[in-house]
Amino acid sequence: MAYVAKDESSLSINYFEYNVEKKPDGKTRLQRFGIIVLDIVLAIAIFAIFPSGLIPIMFCGLGLVFAILTFFLYKKTQIEYEYEINSGELTMAKVFGGRTRKTLFSQKISKFELIAPYTEERFKAATSGMEVKVYNCTSSPDALDMHFGIFKDESGRKCAVILQAPKKAVSIFRFYNSTATQIR
Repeated sequence: MAYVAKDESSLSINYFEYNVEKKPDGKTRLQRFGIIVLDIVLAIAIFAIFPSGLIPIMFCGLGLVFAILTFFLYKKTQIEYEYEINSGELTMAKVFGGRTRKTLFSQKISKFELIAPYTEERFKAATSGMEVKVYNCTSSPDALDMHFGIFKDESGRKCAVILQAPKKAVSIFRFYNSTATQIR
């Protein structure tokens, strides 16, 4: 986890960036294992189909194909979340393999209905009785400084984000939306 401020002023309330690397869970480990098994199964299938005289010639090409396949698929299992607050707007992005960035949403902090410290009970109480799209942007279920926010997206659908919010992020939330931000 790293805090990165692009403008060097520690007093700036207009910009904040925070990156959280997702810890590999059971699903991620299973995906990585599946990628390796897929490579092995494909190699065995190709060697079983083609005559043995072509194997040395094909070995170089297939090795390259499997290496490229593994590289690109494995990168998709290395996930980071990037939080950026710029002039009162929170932008959440999912970064795959340190390269491919997919913006999950961008929302004005002033439009949040609730921002509060995360506990499972509090989150369930705040989202009970409604259909909510949940963005879980934490490194793990037991991460420190977890908060959640509830807002409506452009289409009017209720959304909730669970994120790791250091003290500076919470102070920015309070600055831009003091009525909806709970501290305890």
